[in-house]
Amino acid sequence: MAADLQPVVPAVSQAQCIELLANISRRASVCHDGFHLVQATTLTITDVSQFLSPPIPAKPLPLEQPGGARNMAARLASLLPSVALVAVFTSPSEVMVYQGGHRRRLAVCF
Repeated sequence: MAADLQPVVPAVSQAQCIELLANISRRASVCHDGFHLVQATTLTITDVSQFLSPPIPAKPLPLEQPGGARNMAARLASLLPSVALVAVFTSPSEVMVYQGGHRRRLAVCF
């Protein structure tokens, strides 16, 4: 889809954010992969489909349930002072939230 190649950001209004996320989150979208960045105080989507490579901390993190590269990137990114939290949608009904390097699982009801 051509519109998927150039998603309109920033998405400011709630309607714009919902439409943008609905469009790029489909597996058929070329933009579905990667991290979509949201400015926490305004809830504005600023960037989509970003590759994250956060720094590895000097002190090893305690082991948690394995989750792959996406979950580790989310966990490490959540340690950055400028990051409020990182959420990873692991399935249509489950979200992993990382905050300060700690993970919690949320069940999503649609």
